[in-house]
Amino acid sequence: KNQHFKDKMLFFKAWLSLGGSWHWRHKMKPPIVYMSTSSLLEPATWFDDSTKWTRLGAAVLPFWVADMDFKAAEPIQSAVCRRAATGSYGYATPSLKLKEAIIANCRECWNAESCDPKWIRFHPGLICGLYQAVRLAQGGGVIVPVPIYPPFLNAARDTASAIRLVDVSKEDSIFKNIEKAVCELKAQGQNQIVILWCSPHNPTGRVWRRSELEHLANIVRRHADEITAVCSDEVWSGLVFDDTKTPFVSLAELAFSANYTDLLDRLVILTSPSKTYNVAALDFAFAVIPNDSLRRRYFRVGRDQAECTPLGLAAAEAILVNDQHNSSECRRRDILTPHNGKCEPWRRELVQFLQANRDYTIDFIHNHCAPDVYVAAIPEASYLIWLDCNGLGLSNPAAYFRDQFYLGLSDGDPFFGKVQSGFCRFNFACPRPVLEDGLSRLAAAVESVRSQRREKSLQ
Repeated sequence: KNQHFKDKMLFFKAWLSLGGSWHWRHKMKPPIVYMSTSSLLEPATWFDDSTKWTRLGAAVLPFWVADMDFKAAEPIQSAVCRRAATGSYGYATPSLKLKEAIIANCRECWNAESCDPKWIRFHPGLICGLYQAVRLAQGGGVIVPVPIYPPFLNAARDTASAIRLVDVSKEDSIFKNIEKAVCELKAQGQNQIVILWCSPHNPTGRVWRRSELEHLANIVRRHADEITAVCSDEVWSGLVFDDTKTPFVSLAELAFSANYTDLLDRLVILTSPSKTYNVAALDFAFAVIPNDSLRRRYFRVGRDQAECTPLGLAAAEAILVNDQHNSSECRRRDILTPHNGKCEPWRRELVQFLQANRDYTIDFIHNHCAPDVYVAAIPEASYLIWLDCNGLGLSNPAAYFRDQFYLGLSDGDPFFGKVQSGFCRFNFACPRPVLEDGLSRLAAAVESVRSQRREKSLQ
């Protein structure tokens, strides 16, 4: 009890010294934050059913699940409200206008002369697509890059008979290790192999370079008889911070180029506007599969999936349908951000805001938390920062932050598929005062550990 009291006093002292303030949240009431009236970004009003704000406890300030603390763009709100006002909530079919918009975006972004609406498979979420992609291995082998969004690992474990994990944090050996994993699976007699890929990468925010994707494509070519499919999750492609220095390149864009057309026979592209436009709960995603045979198999192994919701389809049209195409614009890199789209001004302002939050977070952690906690990889996309907390010497840093300092981060263990990884994921998609509050708690937690070390060294 005495140690617990000391921890709390250290927490208050460190937090107040950093300009923080304290109040108990016996009943969950997210902070009210006022932003500029000229801003297109409005803080979200959360309700008692908010997963982000209630799952970890009413007193915990959440920076874990990949939701943003902003309302969706006004065109999305209007489209959803119009559809909801009809009072008809039966099964809905994606409109021809939506399909044509997606295919038009694919043609432009991938430099693809011929794309067909039949290539599209709609999903109520990306996880459905991950499971269907893994089922293409027919119980065979699956290669998964780690750390990775946990449903990648869940899909592989629930479906495949053999799994190989490849550490993508070791940049100089990523593709050597992928090929090594393919060879190991082949040696075990696995002749149906699926490679899962995440681009941009979650949780590190890495934007893969074209040269790196070429390495992956060459591996697929060398082992074409055994590699059944490459599934690329590209849900974060609309949140790239610097399109000049780190332009997003879809694996499909590479496949449609003259040198890698054979990749089209094994390619599954998964994406959704859920992360870019903060509409995850509207349950809309889709896959694009150019090869007829692979697509038929993909459809067949996914007969158990649910339908997209009518509200999700309404939101998708507001985001993806571009009624005023402007050919003078430079070519787009991803299929989620149509030129002159109704939500494009909102998205551009969001990216600028997130980049400022990212830079503030990195500077704060460097100045107040390193080397005990440091940024393992500077994110080039997304609103997530991958933190190495091994310097604290704790078996579960996320639990320590949550239980002692009411700070909710994502535990890194599920991203590796192992325990005591020492990593956490931090979501900085929130108004700046909320971010400052959370970072102050992180600094206080680090200072508490340092203080305990100093006390032990004096004993």
